[in-house]
Amino acid sequence: MNTSQVSLDIFHLHTFKCAGTTFSWILEKLFPGQVLYVENRNPGSRLDWRSVTRSVDLAPYRALTSHLIDCPPSGEISALKVAFIRRPLARYLSAFLFTRDVQKNIASDVTFEQYLKSQSHTIISNFQARHLSPQGDLGFSASQGWQLRPDLINLYRDDLMVGTVERFDESLVVFEYRAALLGLTFDFSYPAALNQASKSARQAQSPIDCGEPWLRGMLELDQNVWDIANQRLDEAIAMIPDFSHKLCDFSQRCSALSRNPDASASVIVQPPSRWTYISSP
Repeated sequence: MNTSQVSLDIFHLHTFKCAGTTFSWILEKLFPGQVLYVENRNPGSRLDWRSVTRSVDLAPYRALTSHLIDCPPSGEISALKVAFIRRPLARYLSAFLFTRDVQKNIASDVTFEQYLKSQSHTIISNFQARHLSPQGDLGFSASQGWQLRPDLINLYRDDLMVGTVERFDESLVVFEYRAALLGLTFDFSYPAALNQASKSARQAQSPIDCGEPWLRGMLELDQNVWDIANQRLDEAIAMIPDFSHKLCDFSQRCSALSRNPDASASVIVQPPSRWTYISSP
């Protein structure tokens, strides 16, 4: 087993329906054949990050991506930890459409509001805040690793980069700059977003009254984390010399990739059959 504290370049916390597949494509472009996809054998349970270091030899890999792993502390596993979050109601709508129309796990006549109410008292409530909450020694037996611990989410850690889906390109330019300060050079450009629901499907949903107490409670901690992440982006952008030029250069790199389909086709995001599955104790 790998015993070094930092052995990977990038550790990706893949929040469901938050541009994770697109970022996984970027990882595969950067590190072809050196991306570890790791999940818990029990799809409803969290994966303790320490279980990965005990169960998998990390030496062949440069990056790790997982939907279920919890965020390790600074100085563990990777130089950088990366996550994306999304405006809460928009993420719930995307998850609803994917679960209903792609996975077929929801009846076709279930409305978005009915779906939200059915999930409002489950671990799906304030899901993004749960996903970013370090679990430490708590939570894996009693709550399957999904304890909500917003007081432990530190978006000002030097090694943790949290972007927003709505500002995906800006986030990636900030990530490139911050990585360079740590001596790491990455090109996070990509040709197109992946796994997006159709615009017509999103627009077809009835409006939701966000003033409802049950819905406010379901969204409020996610909304707070999203607000802080955007504030953090604004602060980072203000500190980057000539950010607009860097963003323009990034857009040009993305456009060049989109015009070169042969090169893009060689980058493959691995399917679940190629993932590594382990169990937390």
